[in-house]
Amino acid sequence: MEMTLDDLLKKVLVIASTPKSEFLRQLVNLIYNNVEEEYDLKPLSAEDLEAIRRGKEDFAQGRFISWDEFKEKHNL
Repeated sequence: MEMTLDDLLKKVLVIASTPKSEFLRQLVNLIYNNVEEEYDLKPLSAEDLEAIRRGKEDFAQGRFISWDEFKEKHNL
């Protein structure tokens, strides 16, 4: 059974109101720091958003090559 975000938040709120709240805080910080190191969590800049918009536009207009074509062109 998949847990929903609401289910998770309810459980976190219950735990946060118990003596185990410090353990929860430490665990969340540990996991968050690990995720932060693995993934770029910073918001996208205006330039990033514009590049994504242009890429979507190019794709919609058929201005793209396949991954296989790219690999062949660049000897990957």
